[in-house]
Amino acid sequence: MTNTPKPAVDPNQEHFVRGLPFKAHKIEGFAPELLERYYEDTYGGSIRSLNKIEAGITASRQTGSPTADLEPLIAKQANLVDLIALQEVFLAGLADDGGDDLSGGELEQAIRATFGDVSNWKAEFAVLANVDGTPPDWVVLAWCERFKRLQNVASVDRVSSLDLLVIDPLPGRRCAGQICREGTSLQREATQ
Repeated sequence: MTNTPKPAVDPNQEHFVRGLPFKAHKIEGFAPELLERYYEDTYGGSIRSLNKIEAGITASRQTGSPTADLEPLIAKQANLVDLIALQEVFLAGLADDGGDDLSGGELEQAIRATFGDVSNWKAEFAVLANVDGTPPDWVVLAWCERFKRLQNVASVDRVSSLDLLVIDPLPGRRCAGQICREGTSLQREATQ
């Protein structure tokens, strides 16, 4: 007999949008309407889409559909789960207590080991967020297990590393080069 862990949540249970972890009008550098629209339409839309996809998977399983018929739904489910994880990290980072203190901690040491210093990392991170033409969907500072170092990654489709910092270039906006507040938490500046 094996001890198979039970899921913490019923896999057929509907997912709900988490509460907004900040007051949109208090976030400097972003129009409150833009943040609220992102939260409601983009993040909320991802949750609603995941619920539809999972209902489709459940219905297909109950009718005995062949696995091949489930493949597109399962692929969409995996992408949405990854996307929601990134969106929630991004939204949490906008909260007053969001972001990491880079002064003297393990994160700063890891950044210095990879990029030489924090200002080099900030510059390279901002470059990826400000790509001309089509901006990336996401810019992530992640641990790359293969190379045993931190890596800035743009336009990730799948979350395969430990996400440390996430920027979602909101539609019609570009991230400013100044990413960190004086001394501590992450800054959310944007320009039109």
